[in-house]
Amino acid sequence: MSTIMLNRQNAIVAVLIALAIISRLLPHPPNFAPIAAIALFGGAMFSNRALAFMMPFVAMLVSDAIIGFHSHMPVVYGLFLATVIIGFALRDRVKMGTVIGASLLSST
Repeated sequence: MSTIMLNRQNAIVAVLIALAIISRLLPHPPNFAPIAAIALFGGAMFSNRALAFMMPFVAMLVSDAIIGFHSHMPVVYGLFLATVIIGFALRDRVKMGTVIGASLLSST
């Protein structure tokens, strides 16, 4: 049973990473940040903290390798790290109010 859950979780992680990469490569509105949403979701929902941190960072690294690396990468990646940590604070408290609050906090 745990192998099935692990495989399902790995599939979800792979799909989220792929969608995040695609979202960065396609034209999109300013301040549209699906990778931030994935970071918050991963922190709140995945019991494996390594997976929660890995999702936004892999998506950012792959898409930055295609788009181009830049001098602000440490700050951007650090803020995604903070978003995953905010997601950790949501664990066991996923309600509309806390999710809205965490979303607003992570976007500012």
